[in-house]
Amino acid sequence: MQKDGEKEMLYEQVEQLKKSNERLERAFLAISALLESKFSEGVAREKEQKDALSLEFSRKLKRNRGALIKEKIMEQVQNKGEILLSDLKFLLVDQLNYTSKPSFYRYMKELYSEDMIIRSEANGKVFITQGREMLIKNKL
Repeated sequence: MQKDGEKEMLYEQVEQLKKSNERLERAFLAISALLESKFSEGVAREKEQKDALSLEFSRKLKRNRGALIKEKIMEQVQNKGEILLSDLKFLLVDQLNYTSKPSFYRYMKELYSEDMIIRSEANGKVFITQGREMLIKNKL
């Protein structure tokens, strides 16, 4: 008789444990769903922030693109001292794809007029060297 009572008590404990386990599983699923939803929202929000930041950088780059490309041209001229126009165009237009060919020549024309670079010809080749203003700027 005692054994029957112990069995019954064990069955009741097992049933209580099953119910407790079911409650824990439901709670776990609810928390998992909530975390997943919050994580998804966070990822979406972070992506929106990155997109906004990327868009802002793109706008600023487009606005300052000409100045940046002219700086790259002057940097190459300064580093080399004297560079062939065709080599400079090949590097910035063809290799690095910084700008189009017509824009490159427009930037070069602006730099000539600002006296930042000097164009000279020898043996049918066009060379670019530092202009007066570039030399002054570099000394400052």
